[in-house]
Amino acid sequence: MASELTKRTSPSEAARILVVDDEPRLVSALASLLSGCGYDVTEAYGGKQACELADTSHYDLALIDLRMPEVDGFAVMAHLENRQPECGVIVISGESSFTAVSRALRRGALDYIRKPYDPEELLALVKGVVGKQTLLKAHEDVQGRLEKSEALHRYIVNSSPDIVFMLDAHGRFCFINSKIESLLGYKPAELCGKHFRHILDDRDVAKGTYALNAPDISADNPRTLEIRIKTRGSRRANRYFEVTAFPIAPQSWTHNSDTQGGGSGQKACYYGTARDVTERKEAEAFINFQAYHDLLTRLPNRALFKDRLELAITHARRAKQKLAVMFLDLDRFKVINDTLGHAMGDRLLQAVTQRLEGCLCKGDTLSRFGGDEFTLLLPSIHGKDDVSQIARKLIKTLKAPFQLGEHQVFIGVSIGIAVYPEAGNNMDQLIQNAVSG
Repeated sequence: MASELTKRTSPSEAARILVVDDEPRLVSALASLLSGCGYDVTEAYGGKQACELADTSHYDLALIDLRMPEVDGFAVMAHLENRQPECGVIVISGESSFTAVSRALRRGALDYIRKPYDPEELLALVKGVVGKQTLLKAHEDVQGRLEKSEALHRYIVNSSPDIVFMLDAHGRFCFINSKIESLLGYKPAELCGKHFRHILDDRDVAKGTYALNAPDISADNPRTLEIRIKTRGSRRANRYFEVTAFPIAPQSWTHNSDTQGGGSGQKACYYGTARDVTERKEAEAFINFQAYHDLLTRLPNRALFKDRLELAITHARRAKQKLAVMFLDLDRFKVINDTLGHAMGDRLLQAVTQRLEGCLCKGDTLSRFGGDEFTLLLPSIHGKDDVSQIARKLIKTLKAPFQLGEHQVFIGVSIGIAVYPEAGNNMDQLIQNAVSG
């Protein structure tokens, strides 16, 4: 068995950082940058050496590359999670695919930085992560030393980075820590005595109520769920929270409501915490949007179009209905792009998108297929006459000139049409026939 990990004994000691990359020059440069800021840096040339170091030494943070021979970054992350799960991980990699980023975040990476990195941005991120790690460790140390008394418990929960709350048997707040004010704008005293649904997004009230009333909920089997909570004074400014709650033995809380943290004197029957995960949810949404949309026009990309077409074919087959795929190729776009420049070309594509969207009905899917090519899915039509009418409408809407700065430009559009099932009974056949049509 490997020797016992060497751990820091004082919070004032420099944070220990493990730098992992298979390129010695990059490891040395990164180690020099971090050492210059006072961090205790250990260099690992490849994933195998990183795993060996993790077996014998304790680290607060690891900066890991993903692409490495023998043992890659994901394997190093798994080893760290097994040996010292409290060690934070930041991925620094040239790999920027949606699959790699998503996999790294799911494996517990706190952030993801692409190579080449900006030194100031990297140092700011490391400082924030190390500061949070230190705060959490200090908080754990305080928890271990404090006695189980009401006054000391209040000190702990009000120092928590999360919202800590207690509910009575009817779901009304009887205690909530001061973190609620900095995160959502509510004063603890104004919430005590009110039902928890008062601050939930209306769409999540049923979910929250069901979770709290689940028959198998217990201290050993708490309920954890993601819900949206309204900020004070604005129903639209919602934030996402991961809430964990469980029942406790009823006890009396008689703390004055004007004391920090609040208290209503009611009997607490549920204890819970709420962690703000808004930034994580927004990052996941942005990554997902990038994977399935064209960032210039904000339209669905080829992958999302094919997914929707596959579903539409399945529905049309079951309902014995028709659908149509249209392929739109802009005329003279290359001339305009070469003459006025790519910036004007991009503006033209955005303007074309706006006009085309104005011709669509609910349920239609307009996609940028690539370059100056668009595809349109009409999921429910009666026959070819419907498609011809829509095609004429699209041609007409693009006939009017486009104003690009001081330039007035004219473009046309060539349209190919494929109707299901006459022109094909699967996705590839329909797209191919629309393109060749």
